[in-house]
Amino acid sequence: DGESMQHKMMCDCFLSAACPKWSGKICSFNGVCMDGDMGNGTCICNDGFSGFACQECKNPKAFGKNCDKECDCQRGVCNKGPDGDGQCLCQPPYTGRRCDEVSKKCSTCSPFSYCKGDGDEAECDCLPGYRKSSQKKCLAFCSQSECDINAACSLRGSKIKCVCKPGYEGDGRICIPRNPCLENNGGCPFNSTVCVFKGPNKSSCECMAGMSPVGGSPEFGCSLLSACSPDSCGPTAVCQTQLDGKPRCVCEPTQIGDGHHCYGNLMERLIELDSSGSQRANLTGAVALFESGCVRLLSHSGPFTVFVPILKTPLKVSQPSGLNEESVCKNHLILGQHLYMQMEGLDFTLYGGGKMRLKPNRVRDLLYTTDLIFQKDCEYVSILSGRLIKGCAKYCNTTTQTAECCQGFFGPDCRPCIGGFQHPCYDKGTCFDGIHGNGSCSCHSRFKGVACHICSDQSKHGENCDEDCLCVHGVCDNRPGSGGGCRRGSCLEGYSGENCDKKAMPCNADGLLQHCHIHAFCTQAGLETRCVCKDGFDGNGHFCTPINLCLKSTRGGCDTNADCVYVGPGNVSCVCMEGWTGDGRVCVEINNCKVDGGGCSQDAICTHIGPGQNECVCKTGYVGNGKECELINPCSQNNGGCHELAKCEQKEGGVHTCTCPDGYVGDGSVCYGSLFDVSLQMLCAPHSFFAFLHAKFSWIYDIAPLGSFCFFLPVWVCIHHVCVIVGCVQILAPPSSDLPPEPPTLMAFLNTSSNFTLFRQSALIYNLSAVLGNLDFTVLLPTDEAIRKHLGRTNSSVLSSDVFRYHVIPKELLHLDHLHDGLQSTTLLGADYQVQFHLNNRNQTFVNGIPLDNGYFETQYGVVIILQQVLKISRNRCSKLVLVSCSCVLLQIRPQFPPKMKSNCRFRKRIGSRRKFVPGCVMECLRFTTDHSCCPGYYGHECFKCPGDIGSVCSNHGKCLDGIHGNGECQCFEGFHGTACEDCEPGRYGVNCSSKCVCANGKCDDGLAGSGKCMCHKGWKGTSCSVEIKDDACGGVCDDNANCVTGPNGLAAACVCVAGYEGNGTHCKEMDLCSRSNGGCSEFAICTKVSAGERTCSCKEGYTGDGVVCLEIDGCLVNNGGCHKAADCTRAGPNIVRNAVLQNNKNGGCSNYARCEYLGQGKRNCTCLIGHIGDGHVTPVSLPLSFVLSKGPLTVFIPLKKNNKNITVNLRRHKDLVFNHVISCESLSLSDLRTTERAVAVSGQTLHFSLLEVNTNTHTLTQQVTDIKQSVKDAGLLPVLQMNTHQPFTMFWPTDKALASLPAERQQWLSSPDHLEQLAATVKAHVVLSKFSSYRTMHGSTIKFSCDKNLVGSVLINDNSAKLVERHLTFKEGVAYGIDQLLEPPGLGAFCDTGRCGNCFFPPSCPPTHVYTVRHSCRRFKYSYRKSYSGWYGDLDGRFGQSGCRRICQYSPWVPQCCKNHYGRDCQVCPGGLEAPCSNHGLCNDGRTGSGSCMCYRGFKGKACDSCVAGYYGANCTACSCENQGRCDDGMEGTGTCVCSPGWEGKNCSIPKECQQCHAQADCVPVTGCQCKPGFQGNGTFSPDLCSEYNGGCHQDADCNQTGLAVNCTCHEGYQGDGFSCQPINRWCTEEQNGGCSEFATCKFTGPNKRECECLQGYVGNGVQCLEKVVPPVDRCQEDNGGCAPVASCKDLHYHANTAGVFHLSSPEGKYKMNFSQANTACQAEGATLATYKQLADAQQLGMHLCVAGWIKGQRVGYVTQYPSPKCGDNHVGVVLYKDPVDVSNKYDAYCYRLQDVSCACPDDYIGNGVFCHSVLTSVLSTYSNFSLFYKVSEDHCCEFIEGPLSFFLVLSQRTSEVTLFVPHDAGFAYNQTLSGSDLEYHISADHSKQLFKDLRHQEVVKSRLGFDLIVTQGKNESYKMVNQRLLLKWDIPAVNGIIHVIEAPLTSPILPVKLFKKPTNEIGLDKNDGMSFN
Repeated sequence: DGESMQHKMMCDCFLSAACPKWSGKICSFNGVCMDGDMGNGTCICNDGFSGFACQECKNPKAFGKNCDKECDCQRGVCNKGPDGDGQCLCQPPYTGRRCDEVSKKCSTCSPFSYCKGDGDEAECDCLPGYRKSSQKKCLAFCSQSECDINAACSLRGSKIKCVCKPGYEGDGRICIPRNPCLENNGGCPFNSTVCVFKGPNKSSCECMAGMSPVGGSPEFGCSLLSACSPDSCGPTAVCQTQLDGKPRCVCEPTQIGDGHHCYGNLMERLIELDSSGSQRANLTGAVALFESGCVRLLSHSGPFTVFVPILKTPLKVSQPSGLNEESVCKNHLILGQHLYMQMEGLDFTLYGGGKMRLKPNRVRDLLYTTDLIFQKDCEYVSILSGRLIKGCAKYCNTTTQTAECCQGFFGPDCRPCIGGFQHPCYDKGTCFDGIHGNGSCSCHSRFKGVACHICSDQSKHGENCDEDCLCVHGVCDNRPGSGGGCRRGSCLEGYSGENCDKKAMPCNADGLLQHCHIHAFCTQAGLETRCVCKDGFDGNGHFCTPINLCLKSTRGGCDTNADCVYVGPGNVSCVCMEGWTGDGRVCVEINNCKVDGGGCSQDAICTHIGPGQNECVCKTGYVGNGKECELINPCSQNNGGCHELAKCEQKEGGVHTCTCPDGYVGDGSVCYGSLFDVSLQMLCAPHSFFAFLHAKFSWIYDIAPLGSFCFFLPVWVCIHHVCVIVGCVQILAPPSSDLPPEPPTLMAFLNTSSNFTLFRQSALIYNLSAVLGNLDFTVLLPTDEAIRKHLGRTNSSVLSSDVFRYHVIPKELLHLDHLHDGLQSTTLLGADYQVQFHLNNRNQTFVNGIPLDNGYFETQYGVVIILQQVLKISRNRCSKLVLVSCSCVLLQIRPQFPPKMKSNCRFRKRIGSRRKFVPGCVMECLRFTTDHSCCPGYYGHECFKCPGDIGSVCSNHGKCLDGIHGNGECQCFEGFHGTACEDCEPGRYGVNCSSKCVCANGKCDDGLAGSGKCMCHKGWKGTSCSVEIKDDACGGVCDDNANCVTGPNGLAAACVCVAGYEGNGTHCKEMDLCSRSNGGCSEFAICTKVSAGERTCSCKEGYTGDGVVCLEIDGCLVNNGGCHKAADCTRAGPNIVRNAVLQNNKNGGCSNYARCEYLGQGKRNCTCLIGHIGDGHVTPVSLPLSFVLSKGPLTVFIPLKKNNKNITVNLRRHKDLVFNHVISCESLSLSDLRTTERAVAVSGQTLHFSLLEVNTNTHTLTQQVTDIKQSVKDAGLLPVLQMNTHQPFTMFWPTDKALASLPAERQQWLSSPDHLEQLAATVKAHVVLSKFSSYRTMHGSTIKFSCDKNLVGSVLINDNSAKLVERHLTFKEGVAYGIDQLLEPPGLGAFCDTGRCGNCFFPPSCPPTHVYTVRHSCRRFKYSYRKSYSGWYGDLDGRFGQSGCRRICQYSPWVPQCCKNHYGRDCQVCPGGLEAPCSNHGLCNDGRTGSGSCMCYRGFKGKACDSCVAGYYGANCTACSCENQGRCDDGMEGTGTCVCSPGWEGKNCSIPKECQQCHAQADCVPVTGCQCKPGFQGNGTFSPDLCSEYNGGCHQDADCNQTGLAVNCTCHEGYQGDGFSCQPINRWCTEEQNGGCSEFATCKFTGPNKRECECLQGYVGNGVQCLEKVVPPVDRCQEDNGGCAPVASCKDLHYHANTAGVFHLSSPEGKYKMNFSQANTACQAEGATLATYKQLADAQQLGMHLCVAGWIKGQRVGYVTQYPSPKCGDNHVGVVLYKDPVDVSNKYDAYCYRLQDVSCACPDDYIGNGVFCHSVLTSVLSTYSNFSLFYKVSEDHCCEFIEGPLSFFLVLSQRTSEVTLFVPHDAGFAYNQTLSGSDLEYHISADHSKQLFKDLRHQEVVKSRLGFDLIVTQGKNESYKMVNQRLLLKWDIPAVNGIIHVIEAPLTSPILPVKLFKKPTNEIGLDKNDGMSFN
């Protein structure tokens, strides 16, 4: 162990690198080294220090030990740094302490020297690192201190060279060990291993933590070690090991988790709790309850909060109690998720309708529900008086839930939009959100990209992409918020910095060198130099390491769904993962359903389930696997579920329609013969009474389809289930004097009112009376004041014809109490111009947004509704005629078909009492229909107006999703938001919402009317609230919620309330916006205070929007509102719908008196039970209260006209006359009437029948109803009922006889002052208010109606609790109905309490304050358990006792006692009601101690003895007579008929099986069966059709053929087998090579002659064609500017075209004009070649779609498609190729492949081809390294001038120059050779003499600026030319202002240098007039 430890220590020592040192000091003692195993050797310098070893001062001019002093040298180098003393090493000839004096002593100093000393004592001395030679020159000397310890020093001339030793790298001054791990991870596999540095140029691979090597060595990679243990995750989670080696618990997609366990839906969680944990086996009963009651709710709906009862055994729920498992279960659920702590003390509405209050440790169920609501006062016509009186309107209150996504979420699973739901599309675009959205971004202007994250202009940046980029020599980072710098790693060679504007300069001025890292460069500013790491490296310049951005937290800026690929230092490539698309910076998931339909059949629904994943499900009416779907003809079986009389038509898409024939009404699934249609077709057309019914009373239509109907007339006829009696009777009318007068006509009404003169004027102008005639109508009548305002706005003098006609609704009588929410009515302008009626949450009615609360009148033929505004014309529909096909069914009406005509269908036909299928015909027809499309700005199937006003949809700030399929959502423009785009986005203000708030620490006054002003938060001030308040200048007088702010221009400080508060500053009050106009929220929204001055608006239930604008949710837009797909869904309120067809799903939608038979595929048949007639269906409708009494079935008596000629009243006006002729509850045939003595009409009148006449009693009140008035007064309810808020109300009024019949004890108990509260509650149980739910009393009890079985037309209340004896008793406050019993609501009961009984000598005394009146005898009772009662219940101790006495007191103490037939503590009525307790079929166990159970007589059963036990039938429950082989039709409604078991028949089911099928010519022989009679032969029975049922036992894909009793089965074509079992034959994948699939695909057999092709991994396509998956191209301009010049603009043609370099090419002559050779030539002319098949396939995958044939390489022709089209490759998606071989002479277009993938272009002020871009000559000279000496000499003379002309350097710099410049190559300069100004002038031609190489001819003279000629000589070779004997090495290098030719050596001026002059100033420059200077 010691040896190994020693070895380890030696190893560590060897591997560790020393921290940076300077002068032997680690980090120069000015910093801390990051040492240790985890350190990297970097020095973290103290404040003020820098450098790789903290050996420098951070301030480049600072010196001293603490770097706290600053140099002030003017012309020299300061001895700076921590070791410096600040001395200035002056540059000769300057001297002095600050190097600001000129010394003649230092005018001849040699290079690498400085001027030492002052004045005359100044002398030349060598710079540090140099020493004087014998020749007095400063020469460098080699010292090891100049080089790194790991470098070798050498001297080359005057320069010292340091070379790093092997294994190290650097510039010699600094040498660091070469770390192989920095390059390509040292050759170790990425993502699983780490490279470990072992020493200079040495490394090894080691596995990452939690991984083990593969194959025994980490060099081959490592794999994860499983970190999972049995305890890592719960039993419901799956354990996976993460990359960090830690376990992770993963849940299924349908589960949620807490990191350890996974939880499914509520039902699964409940089962899990019952199977394990602390509640194990305690919830078994609860599980059974929830499974039977609401398993679907708990498995698929929610969210819910569930209260789970602890039940070990299942709960028994009895049906007679009115409860069931579903109702019990739902009353344990609350919508939403609520924590227990948040629920304490609050009331909640349970999902089942009950109420619940939660108290600590206790849940209290309040047990009440709300079903219907009475709302809004209204007026209606009294049935008795005909006058307008106050009433109430009733509306259903139904809540439906629709799945919708919140704003910022999209798709069926509501995922957040790109950028998150708070900032979708990063606020730079509009996200297509919503449940039907796909999450794509629609970018605002100036933005692009999948997430709108890039500026569309490459040269722009900023939040609005309106700022110019700052990048100079690189590629601009054109993302919003990038700062406008260059993209990382895009700087051109030699440039650096964030903006690539810093140029690297050689650091050798005056021989000074910097110790920079090998991956750094030196920059120089004046005399200061510093080291900067190159792009892609990180460090201080002395120590630089490559940056792998993929290892950073930002992952190189790649998207989380992209792979980050390390390309080089600081450079990465982002590639989106499988299933995602984008540029890698932003990736969005691929929705296959949006690309190619997900490969699904066009008859299937494609569902997106994940990135690049989808599933296909065939649509309704189709069958298959989703990729292939076959149509099912729904009409082929059972008439498609349509009614037997309806026509079933198959439509496209697998749907079908059911249409009732002419003369019938219904939705097709149910067809009714209308009451009026039948009567009009028969003999009742001339009957005036019926005519007025048909014309006026629409309620007759409402009740027409409710059941079977009979008209009482002597002749009995039946047509299509409708029974009619035709004959003559008289009108049953009261005296005419009792009838009210006729109402006025419309014009008479207008003439008598002075408030409607202007409308009357228009009515006369447009002849309204003639237009309407005798039609019904409704006029929306604006007042004169409203019309005047309209005329003033429109500058008109009279209402226009269109406006006038828009206020008239023909053919409709719209009474206010009949208007429902969502009603649309057509005006005189036509069907496209409809007015829309709506009801708000207060039951207030509106038309087109205008309230209808200004009056309502009736005229002779119509209704007038008063308006206070003129309606704006709104065209909500834009209808048009379209031609559609339909199926016309011709039924067989002859015994046989005509010759040559064959049947093509079968239909059901009634034959006797049965129905069977018979042959028929179907033919295709064409018909015109109307397409009722919505106009722009209207949406939904009812064409509701989009949010906003008419003419300003979406406030003109957005676009509405309108149309018949639209949802009315406003997609707002940039800057706007809101339901109607009515306001600015938060943080924006101004009329265009274009201004952005700048409030750093405050609240902005934003919005359309906002000013952008900031209200600062506490502690801040300033315009943008960015200045912190550090002192209180107000002396502490400010409120805690105020700031002390100093005023402008030195004004005194003042206290200002902070944002959200208001006041004078010294006192600030919190602002509650919700208390002011609901906080600006909608009236349909809830304003919630969030904080001071902040509020949120949330729309109420049933509404949607942003809270500021709330719109009613149209429940019909989603899933047809839950209605059947063939039904009309009508919006009836906020998220409330009305189904025009069946809404009741109980018994399959069949009647309660019908048998529902399921036929498969969602179809059923309804058949009436024995004793009932009809079609088996039921259609529930909602009728007003007065019509509840007249629900069908009905009997109607029609008087004939000839018998009523003397009737002078207008029968159209009097509904009570109609009610006299209608009997509810039963349909009475003529035979029924003969046996019926009396019946009650709907009006309440009693009709008496005899054989000769029908008459009615004439009295109006047969019962007195006065006594109840005193009860109302005694209960103190008169003031309550007289309040307007409680009127009108409906009173159920017990008659005097009913009250008098109460037991004396009951009357005494009710009249006692002790029981005023109970009396008040009893009276309230008789009153129904309009604002409560329908038929719910003030007490909270429910009123239910039913028919009396003993008296036709009589109506019972609450089963048998009371009977209506008087009807329609109107009074001022409402209407009353007389009843014959006092109602006993639940909880009150019927008490017959008595006083206490005691000893007659000492009777019990009266309680205090009670007066003794008289002694009364009584009965004393005794109980064995006295402790059962206490207090003054004293002597009530037994059921039997002795006689005694009691006192009669003025206020008697009461002993609880129930009245007869009442039971229990609350004295509830026994089952069966007061009229018939126990239905008079049993005895009730009544009394206080009774249970209320009925002891039924023999044959009866049930809670109220109201049904028969099994084996008994009829009203008297008679015993059945069936044998054991039969089943009796038993029950109260049963007939006693025997239904025989199979094999038996006969009345009592006594005929055996063997005789069941005997032929007519056969005899039944017991035991033997049927035998043929003599003379006949056979088996004695009929031959059954065995193939008619279940295909005779054959397979469904086989044909059944019967011969006698034998069945033969034959498989269909494409199947094989014995017929009883048939399997599809697989020919595709076996007989044809790979089934015709691509060679890169697998063939899967899916059915007979069917197969599926699936591409292999790495290939894409439809399987028949599979293309190799293309890797998305990377923009090559991102790296090194694509090889272009640094200043050139680079464009990657492959990347930007997004077609992988492929482009389409047509001939200039037109389409399809090139053969193969011409196409090849045309591509070459474009710098391209013909594309290969692979290149064309890559282009298709990247999005290319072009349905144009073109030549490609290999003499092939094809094109590419992105989506299927019948005209493009027969719906093929991919590469469509013409069949080989193709004639090369055929003419097509071409597809070319661009060879040059990058395009380079120079800026406008440059010259070049883009690969190089040259500016002026000086710029070109500085660019080429071979011209450096000539350029340096030119710079040295830049500020020297010869008198007169411009300097040489300025000529080269000016753009207007046009010269030829001969530049000597650096190699041609002699050692230390320099050039004079004259020499330089000799190298340039005179102005405007720019000559190319080809223009330089032999002996040609070129005039130089010096004035001397340059002679050109040319050798034998044309490319061999010389200028003044200097050979031209390179030529024609262009510049903007000239051209350069390179010569082998410099030219020398033929004259002596002219004396130069200098300006007398320190800064040499041009004269002022020149306008330029050089410092």
